[in-house]
Amino acid sequence: MSMKSNKELWATAMRAALRVEFITNIKELSLYAKSLYQAMLWAKEHGESRTGK
Repeated sequence: MSMKSNKELWATAMRAALRVEFITNIKELSLYAKSLYQAMLWAKEHGESRTGK
């Protein structure tokens, strides 16, 4: 995965985390965004292995 797509994926995760109403501080925001990012990476890797790309 290229550096650009990693940055784009991180930006997507951060934007999604910013929309969550129950987050109350920057630490929670960071942890939530990191969790979303890791889930997206996992899904991308497993999706590619299933489709053979």
